[in-house]
Amino acid sequence: MPGKHSPTLNSHSKVHGKESIGAAQCHALNTLAVHFCRLSMQAYVQLWALTEVLSLQQPGQGDSQPDLTEAILRLSAAWVRHSAILQPSSAQLAAALPSIITAAATCARCCHKKVGSAALATLVALLTTAVTAGPGQPFEEVVASHAVLVGSAALGALLVPSPLPRLQKVCSLLLELAALASLVEQPGTHTGTISQQQHGADVGVSGVMAPAHSSISAQQQMQDRSHGAFRLPAARTQGILHSWLLQATQPFVPAALSAQEAADLAAACAGLLASSPAAAPDSGDGSSQCRQAPASRSYVAARRLKKRLRDFAEKLMRTQSS
Repeated sequence: MPGKHSPTLNSHSKVHGKESIGAAQCHALNTLAVHFCRLSMQAYVQLWALTEVLSLQQPGQGDSQPDLTEAILRLSAAWVRHSAILQPSSAQLAAALPSIITAAATCARCCHKKVGSAALATLVALLTTAVTAGPGQPFEEVVASHAVLVGSAALGALLVPSPLPRLQKVCSLLLELAALASLVEQPGTHTGTISQQQHGADVGVSGVMAPAHSSISAQQQMQDRSHGAFRLPAARTQGILHSWLLQATQPFVPAALSAQEAADLAAACAGLLASSPAAAPDSGDGSSQCRQAPASRSYVAARRLKKRLRDFAEKLMRTQSS
């Protein structure tokens, strides 16, 4: 009838109006989230610029200020776990990550149980996030360049008077370190990772240079990356781990370990971490869909590693008590 609106037209107008309001609300929430992430990143970078927080990188500070240290470390672990959402820039990562890694590595050797636990949890979060980010990403590159320091923190956590409560987290940390090592590129192609540490990435546990055929061709690397499954062969991963762990033991020689004990521990742990019972045969042409499983997925490797570290810690405890 004249003067009356069509019910169909009214319903379409209402639906269109609701869709417009919904889109505006989503846009506003997205804008708010972007600003929140940006402000959170700025605040966190400024937090690690404070003198009190930077002092946590010095030995002994974690034990003298346990409450502050634990709070900062747990906040750092949460920030690291949610960094993918916060989307920090490369400059922000370069400014914050080295301080976080150094502080957590130093506090992992503290005698205070909660501080030591929070430090190890932070290091595990750093490695997990780096592995998730993948090779060549800024987060992975910064963490990989501090791999020796992380390994030293893991071993140092077992030198405290009561190391056994930390054993599980130390195992988790080393397993994540193995996953990171399997992503590291060949020496000389990954800035700040292998080339700055030791050419021993090509050296096996026996100290003999790995054969040339163990390296991955550039074409194979690109194919693996395109499938999101780029990992080095077990032999090269073991060489990288051995290099990292051998360097990680050096701060404790000869005060806590002899040179032979340090070499034996590095070789044993590198072998266990690089072991992979679930490895699938690869034709070498990039067509295989089943790649070598990381050591963190190997229950057998984890059990053997924990037993080896327990024996190491208990031996140190007996030596200290005698």
